[in-house]
Amino acid sequence: MKKKRKFCLFFACLTLGISSLMVFNFSLLAQDFDYHRKESPAITWNGTPIFDARMLAAGGVSYFTSRPFAAAVNPALLPGGGKFNLGVSGNYMSHSAFQYWGINEGVLYEPAPITAQTAQLSGAAFSFPLKNLRLSAGWYLPVLPALPSFNIDERYWAYRGDFSGREDTFFAAAAFKLGAKLDIGVKVDYVSGKRDVVVGEYYKYYMDDGYGVDSYLLIQRRENHSLSYLVSTIGAAYEFSPSFTLAAALAYPFKGKARRTLTQLFDNFYDPPITYTSESEDTLYRPAKLYLTAVYIRSDRDDELDWERRTTLVIEPIYVFWSGYRYVYFAEEMPRDMRNCLILAAGWEYGVYRPRTDFFFRAGYRYDPQPLRTPAVVLHTFSIGGGLRMGRVTTDFGFAFYISPAAAEPLHHFALTGTLGLDL
Repeated sequence: MKKKRKFCLFFACLTLGISSLMVFNFSLLAQDFDYHRKESPAITWNGTPIFDARMLAAGGVSYFTSRPFAAAVNPALLPGGGKFNLGVSGNYMSHSAFQYWGINEGVLYEPAPITAQTAQLSGAAFSFPLKNLRLSAGWYLPVLPALPSFNIDERYWAYRGDFSGREDTFFAAAAFKLGAKLDIGVKVDYVSGKRDVVVGEYYKYYMDDGYGVDSYLLIQRRENHSLSYLVSTIGAAYEFSPSFTLAAALAYPFKGKARRTLTQLFDNFYDPPITYTSESEDTLYRPAKLYLTAVYIRSDRDDELDWERRTTLVIEPIYVFWSGYRYVYFAEEMPRDMRNCLILAAGWEYGVYRPRTDFFFRAGYRYDPQPLRTPAVVLHTFSIGGGLRMGRVTTDFGFAFYISPAAAEPLHHFALTGTLGLDL
């Protein structure tokens, strides 16, 4: 019995050292292969518009948010018309990761990216007029922090990881006119998020003189992160003519809080489990974003048939100030060599408007460079979608496909979103 216990303790120390080296020291090598990090969201650091189908289908440009979510990016784009409207969205996405938390950072190698599928409600919002104001409030998912789980299960040994999380954004916005052509909007977001990580090594039994001995050894690391911060946004839109509009918005996040709990567990067949827990409250940083939007509209009306055909083209550069980003982890600032990102997005919509029924076709493209300098990863997004209005009910769907062809290990993701709107 003593021999077995000594062996287990020796084996535990050895594997604990190896796992710590593998999970932390080798994580620096991730810079050479993939952009995923422990704090990064799924798919892209810059967020995915999974909360609105119209926006997703048209390259993610802010002008194409549907009526209920019109203030989610630029509050100046809140529509007029004197109607109360509300909407809800759902999303299904497939996202992959090649390298994170020990996988392909050291001794473990997976030849293909690990992929997971996720389905969830992604937003609910409403807007309404009040005298000279247009008001809106709601909730949506700006990013998905979850990454695919893995389970490497061998005869004597297993390595498992689970990575769940979400960020919920609650917003309130108001817009008003200054003169006949200028709209001004303001918005406040409260973001509440969580990220849970469980990584464990499990040794099932060992050999003694050629015979299997009943035993096990478990080394587990569990992290729970609770995040919260505020974002203020100011937006403007100026209609130069019925065919041409320029809009801009600046989103500035204030410093937030990250409450972190780390629990390490060691357990074996012979001794009581050993646990160690530590807690920390760290400062949370997020980058500011600047949106510039150019809108061109061409319409053709047929009074005899009582319908209108309208083509809308939008180009939107987005500048994300990542260079000032900092990641503080248990009171220690971790090195992050980040660069500012200039995202270029373009969206197109063709709509046919009738008194009772409208229908739409949409397409878009998004050039999305990632903020890590090494490796230099760029995501290309191709999107399509459509919509239909029947009376007071509007349904939209959007599909986006993401690729990174120049990365060391090409990644492929897709997102499918549906939005249901109601005018009252």
